[in-house]
Amino acid sequence: MRLPVTSFLAYRVEPFANSAVLSRYQAGTHGRCAWIGTIGSTPIKQRFDSLVFLTGTFIGTVAGEGLVRTMAMAWLVKSSYEALATPFTSLEVNALSESKGSTRTTTG
Repeated sequence: MRLPVTSFLAYRVEPFANSAVLSRYQAGTHGRCAWIGTIGSTPIKQRFDSLVFLTGTFIGTVAGEGLVRTMAMAWLVKSSYEALATPFTSLEVNALSESKGSTRTTTG
């Protein structure tokens, strides 16, 4: 029963962490270079996701050191993937925006 509950909690916590970081970034930069904010928020939101999900799911079944190592690896893999995927996501968002006649871009 812990797996679905912690999965749902992590799913709900991550967007709040992401929104908090992105809103502070956008306020400071007036929305310029959104991709920097996206990459910058990734380590924080993934930290919350990994902390909530892995701790809630495996506490008491995996030794403390193993749990910390698993959290660190999950955080590293998820953060790296998102950082690598961001340029491609930005290209797609820009292409969709241009096809709809919008002038907003994610690159600058």
